Amino acid sequence: MPTLPRISLPLEECLFFHGLYLFNAQRFFACHEVWEHVWRRLPPSPKRSFYHGLIQVAVCLEHYRRGNVVGVTRLHRTYPQKFAALPPLFMGVDLPTFLQEMERTLASVIASGVLPEGGAGRSWVTPRLTLQYDPFSTREAASLNLGPPPA
Repeated sequence: MPTLPRISLPLEECLFFHGLYLFNAQRFFACHEVWEHVWRRLPPSPKRSFYHGLIQVAVCLEHYRRGNVVGVTRLHRTYPQKFAALPPLFMGVDLPTFLQEMERTLASVIASGVLPEGGAGRSWVTPRLTLQYDPFSTREAASLNLGPPPA
């Protein structure tokens, strides 16, 4: 796979917030696609792990929606690892609270290996990604970039 050029901070900001909107609208597949554009263009770093974790969370919830219990349980084992080395508050997200909400959402599936009766129907409550602060206006997002700025 060819190496992609680094992403500019203004484009990352746009895609970060667009993915956040899509996630909270429960458009998990679209959200994963948006954040993947950022993740693939970041060098190995804590921020890259953060985006990878968000992508895996979105895909996990999409598997839940589609009734794929195997996909849910597989990603449930891997996405927490992407956040494990990050500080509790990272890129504006309270990670422990968010991960607890994910656990509540997936608890019955993980415990039983089956989706609730009716699957992920209208009453399905998913975690929301809420920001404690804007990581772009506080310059946190910029401070997490490694190496020279993109050309």
